Formats: sequence, structure tokens, C-alpha cells
Amino acid sequence: MNNLKYLLNYKNLPFRKNSFLKFIAKIYFSIFSWSVEGVIPDVKKAIVLVAPHTSNWDFVHLLMFSLLIEVRVSWFGKHTIFRWPFGKLFKYFGGVPVDRSKHHSFVEKMIQEFQKRERFILALSPEGTRKPVKNWKSGFYYIAKRLKLPVVLLGLDYGKKVIVFNNPLYFDESISKEEAFDMVKSAFSRYRARYPEKFVY
Repeated sequence: MNNLKYLLNYKNLPFRKNSFLKFIAKIYFSIFSWSVEGVIPDVKKAIVLVAPHTSNWDFVHLLMFSLLIEVRVSWFGKHTIFRWPFGKLFKYFGGVPVDRSKHHSFVEKMIQEFQKRERFILALSPEGTRKPVKNWKSGFYYIAKRLKLPVVLLGLDYGKKVIVFNNPLYFDESISKEEAFDMVKSAFSRYRARYPEKFVY
């Protein structure tokens, strides 16, 4: 994890200092022997696509990594899981409740969250589920294009036990949804999922 020292010079990411949780995260990565490759972009706002997503462990790895680098990474969850007694805990760890029973666009909800915050790093799974799916979610494409946000691809490679940061992608009017999907799927196809048979691209 020594290659993360450059983060000390960063100014834009939404940092949240907690020495105790950082210590826990260091122990976690030491036990599981995971490492990090690539450079984390120093940006105020970004969409982070995390894949392959075939196990609950994917979320645990991402959460522990965010605690290790002391960056607040947000994620959306069904509003019912934010009730007592765990609601405040989930929000502390970046959870943003969404009431999907209401008739509003999930994409619009995410756009609103970006617009009302000065700094917001949102982690999404393009697959949208741990089950094998061929048709990935397209929300990230529309949000990124509308708000001109960088899309950072974070690969979870269980074969090498490494978290890989790829260079940010930008989707302007010249890039179609199909072209964006081809770029994203091509990048993630290099990584071995925890359950490879569930990863369809």
C-alpha cells in the first residue's frame, strides 16, 4: 500500500479522517493480502464503477479500501435498510437512501445528489446485481454525460488480489452508449471475479 502515499498531496477528494478505522482497514488488507495498482484521480466529483461484482465481499473490499485511504465513497441503497438500528451506521459509511417505491427516476435522484454536494464520489456496480446479467445498467453513462463527470473504473481482481484503478473516462456527445459500454466491458474483462461463472460481459 506504499504507493498510496501520494494521496497526502491531494486537495479535492472528500477526505474523512478516522485513525481507528484506517488502522482496522490496514489490518484487513494485511490479512487478506490485497494490494492496489493505478492512480486515484484527485477530483471533487466522480462516478466509480466497480466490477466484477459477484459477491458480497466486493462491497466489503471497497468499504475497507475507502477507510484505508480515508476518502468518503458514497453508495445508494434501498431506504428500508437505513432504519434503526443500522441506519445511522450505513449513512456514516457513505450510504444514501433511495425510495424506489416512488415514481421518480433513479438517475435523476443521483443527479440531484451530485448537484447539491460540493464533493461527491459515487460507487456503482454496472451489473447492478451479484447474479450473472448480460445487460448492464446504463445510469452511469447518462449521469456522466449530463454532468460532465469522470468515470473511474475500479477493477476487483481476485486472481491477483489487487484493486486496479484505470484512467478516468469522459463520455461526451461524440460517444454513444454502445461505445461507452464497449469501453467499460473491455476494461473489466481483464479481471477475475470471485465467482467467474457469474461475470458476464
